[in-house]
Amino acid sequence: MAGDGRVQRQSVDGALEARVGQVLNDFLDRRERGEQVSEAELLAQHPDLTVDLREHLDLLRDIEPTRHALVELLNRGILAQSADTRYQGRLGPYQVVGLLGRGGMGVVLKAYEERLNRTVALKLLRPELTSDKTALARFEREAKAAAGLQHPNIVAVHAIGEENGTHFIVMEFVSGPTLAALVRKEGPLPAERVRVLFGQILAGLKAAHDAGLVHRDIKSSNILLHGPEQNVKIADFGLARMLSAETRMTMNGSVFGTPTYMSPEQARGDENIDHRTDLYSAGVVLYEMLTGRVPFRADASSALIHAILNTEPPDPRALRTSADKHLSRLALRLMAKERGDRFSAAVDALTALEQGRGVRLRWSNRFRRRMLGAVCLVASVTCLLWAASSYLLPLKLTKVGVGIDNDKATPRIEARWGSNLEFEEFYTFPPAAGFVASVEKVDPGPGYETIVLASTHAPVDGKSLFAFRAGRVSDERHKPFWSESLFRPFQWPDTTVTEFCTGPILASNYDGNAGEEVVLIASDQNQYPSYIALFDPRELTIRARYWHIGNLNEIVIAPDFLGPGRPAIIALGINNKLDGFLEQRADDPRPLASFDWVSVLMILDINEMKGERLINIPNARGRMPDLPPVLPYAYAFLNAAPNKTVLYVDPMTRESRDPNVDPEDGEVLCFAVPSIASCSGSGPSGSCIQVSLHRGPAPTSGGAVLWLDSDFVVRGFDPLASERAFRTKEPWLERFKPLVVQSKYVGSSQ
Repeated sequence: MAGDGRVQRQSVDGALEARVGQVLNDFLDRRERGEQVSEAELLAQHPDLTVDLREHLDLLRDIEPTRHALVELLNRGILAQSADTRYQGRLGPYQVVGLLGRGGMGVVLKAYEERLNRTVALKLLRPELTSDKTALARFEREAKAAAGLQHPNIVAVHAIGEENGTHFIVMEFVSGPTLAALVRKEGPLPAERVRVLFGQILAGLKAAHDAGLVHRDIKSSNILLHGPEQNVKIADFGLARMLSAETRMTMNGSVFGTPTYMSPEQARGDENIDHRTDLYSAGVVLYEMLTGRVPFRADASSALIHAILNTEPPDPRALRTSADKHLSRLALRLMAKERGDRFSAAVDALTALEQGRGVRLRWSNRFRRRMLGAVCLVASVTCLLWAASSYLLPLKLTKVGVGIDNDKATPRIEARWGSNLEFEEFYTFPPAAGFVASVEKVDPGPGYETIVLASTHAPVDGKSLFAFRAGRVSDERHKPFWSESLFRPFQWPDTTVTEFCTGPILASNYDGNAGEEVVLIASDQNQYPSYIALFDPRELTIRARYWHIGNLNEIVIAPDFLGPGRPAIIALGINNKLDGFLEQRADDPRPLASFDWVSVLMILDINEMKGERLINIPNARGRMPDLPPVLPYAYAFLNAAPNKTVLYVDPMTRESRDPNVDPEDGEVLCFAVPSIASCSGSGPSGSCIQVSLHRGPAPTSGGAVLWLDSDFVVRGFDPLASERAFRTKEPWLERFKPLVVQSKYVGSSQ
């Protein structure tokens, strides 16, 4: 009876724990991939889990303060001060170079091992993962076994250790990206490249399985690509087994597996997990390389697990017609629901891959029974559906997105209804639209119908913002019932405004009342200006419009950021007028920036946004259209070129010249990827703006992460570049120039 009670308790609590764990795991994985995602957005997306999520987010911040800022790790005694000023800290014999990332298991640091003169990766384990002595002992046994496994396609485990209560693993340092990042950047991969990469994955699994090791958490983010040839390195052998202990499903309500890649036996919670679960997960990775997406996607973990257990994955060629037939069938064979219908070993799958022979798909007994039942029922079900079709209720719209063809956005809106995991066409604009720039499902609140709000890259009949009803009753509902032009007939200096399109559209309940509000960006396609608008989805009108002399491209909505009931908009982009105007006048002030384009970051107090205003920067005095000026809550820029094409402006003569800037000297810098993160001592909200600083045009050029409070005071700094000149915050902050703080102009020195 006691055992039955325990099972019942686990069944009641387990569903909630699993869902909370999946939400947290996806949140951490997205941040690790560099996606723009904040805690506020996470809580807004899962209002029924707010209490549980806040508890675990607090725990994560306690374990990984200010997203693992190294200074905080030093302050908490996790790292010791290094006697060598070239390093950020020390952990035992390892000199810490910088932060590599984080995940559900803990922090990953780049370090230097002086004794062996080599660079290594240190994975610091979360305390929950080491508090269970049984789990820790099992982990140590398997980590030692993994350390004895030497294979070119597996990240080598050099050692395990413990320092002042912090358990860590010393691993081979791999400098390349993850396979997840590669697919996210490039989309579906060419067949020949897939064959090479997947062959290396199977070779690594074969070596591990031959040594008696089962990974249990194969996924694209655990597959690293090493060196110029981007050879596969499978990471984290031995870690997943640790989660098979009693703590696996109950670590303070968190689950750190990855249901997206789970085999059916893992999703059921079977205890007898063998090497064929790795083959299933590898099949999901192969599917992802072929199509650019995983076979099953759902907002709730329960729906995802249901699909893994009960739904056959669609053929990759149904999602991408150019997908290789042989590789597609190989992926489906590996993802068979029943273990006996998969390959019996990694070597068999590797042989099938290398020989390029046909892969026979095996129907499980359950599938045969379903097919027999389907044959018996198809006629009666068809008749019933035909008879009842006029009485069927429309399914609820659950998600919308931009159509993608051949890795390019199209003028098509796609949607999902009910529990359906597949997107289908919702509406297609004429070719003149170019592509759908942004689309969002908006719930205006009680008494209002849910709508779909979309914008196009180019105007269609002069209109570029469109509203649709969210129903699925007939094709007639899939036509815009409202549209609006975003163009405003102002004359701007040094430019000819042509036509406007929108950037991001964000829907958020930022005022605390029932129903969502909308924030959007509109920009001139070719030059400047741009504006941030507050859109009323109930009245279908723009109620506030703040103009900016430059292009804006990213926004984040931060409820309560400036205090209780004071939401803020965090925006970044460029300003191309801080260097003055093309036609100079004798009374012009000295240019604020040394380049004709500079990267900017601003904060707007949503409660203060009213009517139509011009965001006033001192250099713009007397030169803009007749709009009431307004200072943002805060405004700053980087006094550096965002790319190599911009002009340098001599601050004394105001003469422009080609910058001849080399990214290697650190002069090409820009803001990117804003989000909201916890940050102690940061003001009324307890949050900071987390913003990336990139060297050159892409994150791969290196950079850093800054944590700024609402007054642009630097609360944290993490170097992401290993270059000597940019491992401290001073070179960055020399170029960081606040102009406005608390709606007051503070100026900026050159």
